[in-house]
Amino acid sequence: PKSEGTIKIVSSDPFRQPEVDFNNYSDGGPSDPGSDANKMVKFYNLLQQMATVTGKTVLYPTPDMYAAGDDALFNAALITSINAFHQSNSCRMGSSKADGVVDGNLEVFEVKGLYVGDNSAAP
Repeated sequence: PKSEGTIKIVSSDPFRQPEVDFNNYSDGGPSDPGSDANKMVKFYNLLQQMATVTGKTVLYPTPDMYAAGDDALFNAALITSINAFHQSNSCRMGSSKADGVVDGNLEVFEVKGLYVGDNSAAP
């Protein structure tokens, strides 16, 4: 995916969950080449082509959605897409606060003694 979300610390209480915004499909619409939305529409169209070749029927998106075009297919993606994978690379490694969240030792910039030691830290 090209869309980028955010994770915001909302409290100094370490047991309070952060505010997470996945910001899905924020890199463009279904007609923007290469956008996440465009890729989803292409996936649905490929699914339909494969079903046609094999003599099968796609139940969802419905035939009416396919007939209505790309915007309808994208709306189908919006109402059925979920995030089900571990998020990663949310703490960019950099040389300063201006270009990262953690340094090369995984210490969070401007927070003494706080380190990130999981898949969220990446160069």
